[in-house]
Amino acid sequence: MYEEKCFPLEVGAVKIACNHLDVDSLQSLIKRLETLNKCAKILQNMEKNQLLNRLDADQLEFANRQPLIDIDQNTDSNQAQLESFPDRFPLKFDEDLGIKKDDIDLMNSEFLICAKKQLTEEIKQHLRNSSYDNVMLDSSMDVLIDSSNQIKITLENLDHHLSEVNTEDEDDNDINSISSLDELDGVNRNSFQGSFRGHLQVPGMGSTDSGVPSTPIMRSPSVRKRRVRWHSFQKSCERESMLISNNIMTLSAGQLNVLKKLSLLRLTALIERYSCNNRTSWHWTVPKILKKLKVHDYKDKNIFGVPLLTIAERTGCPLPHSVVLAINYLSRVAKDSIGIFRKSGMKSRIEKLKIQIELNPSKIDLDGYSAYDVADMLKQFFRELPEPLLTTKLSDTFIAIHKDIPSELRLQAMQLAVILMPDENRHVLQTILSFLNEVASYSSVNQMSEANLATCFVPALFHLCGGGASKNDKNINNAPKKMRRSISLQYQKELDDTRAAQECLACMMKCVNFLFCVPDDVMMKCRFTYIEQGEPVPLEKLGQNGVDPGIDDDYRHHIDTCFSDLLQETSVNSRSTKWDIHSECDEITISYRKVNDGYPLRVWRAVTEVQASPEEILKRIIKERHLWDDEILEWQVIDTLDDCTDVFYYETQSIAPSVKRDFVILRSWRYNLNGGSCGVVMTSVKHKNEPPTSGVRATLLAFRCLIEPIGLGRSRLTSISRIDYRGTSSRYYNKVVSPRVMSSGVRKIRDSFNCGPDGPETNV
Repeated sequence: MYEEKCFPLEVGAVKIACNHLDVDSLQSLIKRLETLNKCAKILQNMEKNQLLNRLDADQLEFANRQPLIDIDQNTDSNQAQLESFPDRFPLKFDEDLGIKKDDIDLMNSEFLICAKKQLTEEIKQHLRNSSYDNVMLDSSMDVLIDSSNQIKITLENLDHHLSEVNTEDEDDNDINSISSLDELDGVNRNSFQGSFRGHLQVPGMGSTDSGVPSTPIMRSPSVRKRRVRWHSFQKSCERESMLISNNIMTLSAGQLNVLKKLSLLRLTALIERYSCNNRTSWHWTVPKILKKLKVHDYKDKNIFGVPLLTIAERTGCPLPHSVVLAINYLSRVAKDSIGIFRKSGMKSRIEKLKIQIELNPSKIDLDGYSAYDVADMLKQFFRELPEPLLTTKLSDTFIAIHKDIPSELRLQAMQLAVILMPDENRHVLQTILSFLNEVASYSSVNQMSEANLATCFVPALFHLCGGGASKNDKNINNAPKKMRRSISLQYQKELDDTRAAQECLACMMKCVNFLFCVPDDVMMKCRFTYIEQGEPVPLEKLGQNGVDPGIDDDYRHHIDTCFSDLLQETSVNSRSTKWDIHSECDEITISYRKVNDGYPLRVWRAVTEVQASPEEILKRIIKERHLWDDEILEWQVIDTLDDCTDVFYYETQSIAPSVKRDFVILRSWRYNLNGGSCGVVMTSVKHKNEPPTSGVRATLLAFRCLIEPIGLGRSRLTSISRIDYRGTSSRYYNKVVSPRVMSSGVRKIRDSFNCGPDGPETNV
């Protein structure tokens, strides 16, 4: 919200809207808002001066070209002349926006139109540059809703009043492009709540305390453009009141976005209440307005010294496959290896193993290596990460939890800190903690308890300041007598931090089954909306509450709408096809678009050409999925609705960590859609005969595929999808999951026609 320029906010309104928060969390929120308000006012003053300079220049230009009113008159005469035309000048400018009536002097109709054009273009540019268009805010913080809705209503009212002004010299094309507000059409009008300052007020329109007109001018429903729906969620009291799993892996992207915000407030409140030194929460308070970004490509490295996010972007998993194989090997032999991770391996063999993994990250040959060599290699992988696994910021937080917070609240505090971790770090942490917990379960044999393992892994997983005991001993001996006391205190602090880090890691191993769950009281305070929950609707309710409430719609209406939207999205002349190119590799074009429907996931599209007819490709997608999808484990048709529609269940291997994900989807396919094209649409539903899940039930919000013939036995395959695998935030989807899934999916379909009639070899 800060980067979207929604600040400053009314702190009093936030207190009223967030009265369900506890006192400590509310106080922490108010502190952060006050700091952000101060920073926003500094930026507003800079923007105000720039805007006034532009307005003065525009006013002078119009005055020189066609001066309708003498701008050299005094203020009183200007005010009197303005009051004589109350109907032609209905606008007054709020001082919070930084534009006073005295700054504009006397605005004639031509200058008013120019000011509106300039304001609209600035809003459009701001919305295009926003990096948080798809972030769904917490329903408990409705007062912090995006102010774009308010700006749209203001511009529409401005259009209404401008229609009464004589505009003979204005360009018709420019006015049409502004009044239609096509660039702002993605904002949900009905979602506006709360009060914001810094807007244009229109007298006589029934304004409220927030300055927003109570009866905004709405467009006629007959001319309003029907928006494409990229999910099938519907509001239902039954789904809103149902129990939600507390496991992070089962939460949707919208739920995680809300949880991160509430967890930050709760954790900050705990630290500020019990910690004597609040340095751990200081870097959460002040935003980084000016931040120097250091970009590294890591092209010369594959595994060691490469960030987890970069590894995930390359391979689809934050933990390299060779490291996973090493962990699996140690799981088999560690229970009998006395002093594993404590005893050192041979240095030459460790270096040779690292070179082998670096040259071939997907395979590992452990013949000739001992368990201690592999264990040391694993520790070096985590030690050489550019940023520690627990991250630089949260390392101090985990230490503060075990130094200052009471023992009965430590587990809850660690759970909140885990939610704040990046997704790739949290996935790897869950994998390594589960492995270490398994090793510690054989401590009676290998003599490696949780405390011993924590001593070995703290240097690799934590970020601890200082240079160690030997360095401090040298400083004490060489320092003057007056400085020896401060050096000794620093040395003692480092020892305390190391001891707290060891206790924290040992506690994580013991509580690994509860660490990656959300506290019950935090879950109850989230108040998730039905959009944030992202629960599929039952098949019998799919398609209801459509555009025409009088029609009793069913799944057939939903399918027809999806096919119409598919043809619209893939049409060359369609104005709605505004896709941003993500990558072009291996003759596959990956692009995406943002959808402002409340769900924080983008819609992704992949386009490629396949050496097969549309009918053959359609058959491969629907009937022969096991020939190209090597991640599928089980599949079955639950219910056949007609010749071209069924309910399908399938289970896939996980990305990370190792938990299975399954889908229950409604599929429908058609032939001869447009010029010999074929199409497929899919979406997740609930069915009475669906099998129980053995892992995580993922959600396929939308899948639409169009196969067009292009001649010479080739076809153009266009795949559009929006999938929530659960357990990760929208950031990780945008960077890793969605691009990887889209590119690999169409590539496997294309390559399956180049491997003979039996398709590629699979794991099935």
